[in-house]
Amino acid sequence: MTDKEIMNRFLFGGRVTYQGKHYHVLEVNHLKNTYTLELQHGSERIADVKASECEPYD
Repeated sequence: MTDKEIMNRFLFGGRVTYQGKHYHVLEVNHLKNTYTLELQHGSERIADVKASECEPYD
């Protein structure tokens, strides 16, 4: 995915797929140009994920 696609999902509540699991985009780190993701049905959080590592979830 691109940064623009992930930013749209952050702003409008979309989800992404990361390593086969579905996550909500929780935070944006503008300094590192990375994102923090939270597992859709859980409390697992992953920080410093780059947009290119994610896939769209429709």
